[in-house]
Amino acid sequence: MVQLSPHRICVKHNLPGCQHSTGGIMTYEEFKQQLVTSLRELFPAGTCITIRPFSHNNHILLDGLTILEPGSNVSPAIYLNHYYESYQQGTSFSALQSCILRYYYEHCSVRTVDTSFFTCFENIFSRLVLTIDFENGGCFCNRLDYSW
Repeated sequence: MVQLSPHRICVKHNLPGCQHSTGGIMTYEEFKQQLVTSLRELFPAGTCITIRPFSHNNHILLDGLTILEPGSNVSPAIYLNHYYESYQQGTSFSALQSCILRYYYEHCSVRTVDTSFFTCFENIFSRLVLTIDFENGGCFCNRLDYSW
């Protein structure tokens, strides 16, 4: 996960620990919780809104927000780290929430995907490849790569 400063930053002075930040700027954890809470109010009952870390090929973990509305089984991952950085720089929470919602609606055109290809081992067995990471002493990677 990208490490963000645990200190609160004053929007007025852009300084960590400034007295103006008391109670005004949320920590990253508070920001994520507030986002989930406020989004739950906007979606129908039964919508699953979660934030979890997503691993990238360059060994960076980013926090991704997913929104699964009833009847959907896929959702775009909306990475939150840069939204929090914008929040720290003074962008209002409501403006960021609007940006996140706009991104979600622009990228959720597909609501369901037939997952039977991925859930039936015989369908994917011939495409699995064991990867050995020689840079780390020949250890087996903790993921499976595939080819098409």
